Amino acid sequence: APMPILDLSRISTERPGELDTSVYSKPPLPKSAPRHRHRRSFGANVLRFTLAMTFMIVAVGFAWYTLRQFSPKTFSVQDSYAAGLTLIDEGLYSEASNQFTVFSRRYPVDPLSSDAQFMAAYALQLTPAEPRIFAVNAYNDALVKLQTFVDTYPTHEKTPRAETLIGILNYKVGNYPAAIQILSNPKRRLRDARGYLPSLRTLARAYAAQSDME
Repeated sequence: APMPILDLSRISTERPGELDTSVYSKPPLPKSAPRHRHRRSFGANVLRFTLAMTFMIVAVGFAWYTLRQFSPKTFSVQDSYAAGLTLIDEGLYSEASNQFTVFSRRYPVDPLSSDAQFMAAYALQLTPAEPRIFAVNAYNDALVKLQTFVDTYPTHEKTPRAETLIGILNYKVGNYPAAIQILSNPKRRLRDARGYLPSLRTLARAYAAQSDME
């Protein structure tokens, strides 16, 4: 009789008591959560440190600026005088005049004190002609300051210029006789070479205005 064919596929290779582990997949390893949290914490610390340093730099800069602006030790005499010039450049003539007046009172023995008194008047005479009421008030204040300057510093290098401005301002406020008397002085015109032509033009206008009034 023919021998029966042995079906090898039905023969188990497992030993008694063993499991076929080939049908089980290897479970995935858990992610390293602590290490990830460590990296995130390090980044947060760097950000906090950067923000703290930035805030500190800004605070120090602001403190330095404040001390620079308001400390009498750092706000020099030259800075105070230059502040008045800056106000003139900005068209703030009344404020500039006040700045120069304060300067001359705060530093009465400084070489720039006399110049500041002149500039206090000079700033006011720059006031625009309109509105008329404000201009006339500024011109009259300038006249008082200029006359005080001339009387106090008769030999100052700016005194001839101050005398010219007195004549011009008298014309602007309508005091034509005074303007003519001052501006018609040839010696004064020679002392103030820069104001020579403005003096002649204003003198001519004063004569014409006085003739119209007569």
